[in-house]
Amino acid sequence: MRLTTRSISLALGALLTTTGALASAPMTYAAPVGGVTCHGGQARFSTKPGLGVGDRQQAFTVGGLTSGCTTTDPTNKVTAANIQWTGTGKGSCLPGFGIPNSEGTGLVRWSTPEGGVTSKVRGVGRLTSTNAVFEGAVTGGAHSGKRFSATAATNPAEIATVLLGCLTSGVTELSLTWDTVTVAEG
Repeated sequence: MRLTTRSISLALGALLTTTGALASAPMTYAAPVGGVTCHGGQARFSTKPGLGVGDRQQAFTVGGLTSGCTTTDPTNKVTAANIQWTGTGKGSCLPGFGIPNSEGTGLVRWSTPEGGVTSKVRGVGRLTSTNAVFEGAVTGGAHSGKRFSATAATNPAEIATVLLGCLTSGVTELSLTWDTVTVAEG
């Protein structure tokens, strides 16, 4: 086979056309196949009717952004996660602070360089005077079938306000700091 200027030009033209088509194809993001761990960030805990004296049924939400995320899948990076969790459970300020057993659902919006993906989660939770813990499973979206857990510390500077609220109108909000948020295999 003899290469001519014309055959080289045709081959280069075909290659450039193919390369251009590939470069203009929209990029899609696949959810990381490995686990994700995030540390740090702020959250807000809100409850109604409010934690007061004696146990009563509470409806609550926890939401906030966590950052400092790492993944075990080096090709798909997660940079942050916005978590929104809603649940119900009996709780009080006195005699014991918190909601020891609750059930809830949530959404985790994972931020990535390409935009992001969402996970639906379901599980149980616990609020104490020092922390909040949520554990369960990813039931839909990215990471479906994996284990989900999130821990957050309550703000020690709020304890005096919380105790006063317990005795008066009830505690309806708390500041939290995310310790860890993880998604991992089963």
